[in-house]
Amino acid sequence: MAKHSSSSPRETSGSSGGKKDGSSGSGSRTYTTSSTWYCNNCNFGPNNINIDACCPNCQHRRCKYCRVTTTSVASGR
Repeated sequence: MAKHSSSSPRETSGSSGGKKDGSSGSGSRTYTTSSTWYCNNCNFGPNNINIDACCPNCQHRRCKYCRVTTTSVASGR
């Protein structure tokens, strides 16, 4: 069985979007996002979008029909 890789986080800057979170300051937050994809051919995943050009399970090359998900989490407090 092929080894599965996890995605590497990427930091971006964003605003609170008008939502009050009870913190004082400029209202600016740092977010960590990661993108993964799921094979359209065999539904294997999540696969690392940065290093897995093909599915480790069936060798299907990622295409426009493969599902891509992006998760964003606020970093720090």
